[in-house]
Amino acid sequence: MQHLPNDTIDILLDQFGQIETAIGDPNFPTTTDAWGGNDTVTATITQPEAEVTIFGDDNTTLHGQSHGGNDTLTVNVNYG
Repeated sequence: MQHLPNDTIDILLDQFGQIETAIGDPNFPTTTDAWGGNDTVTATITQPEAEVTIFGDDNTTLHGQSHGGNDTLTVNVNYG
């Protein structure tokens, strides 16, 4: 069984209208048995009209004995 690494990803959205997507385990293998990493993804938004989409694991369909990791996904909004 393949084990993916534990990732830490920090994103700062500091521009008006900025759009970002963050993925904790990019290219998660879905055709083999794999175990996702325990990822920490944090986005901080400091400007209005910014948008973030966060995924803990890259694919929503896991096959075989695959498992997603125990991910922590956080968005902090601070316009001040």
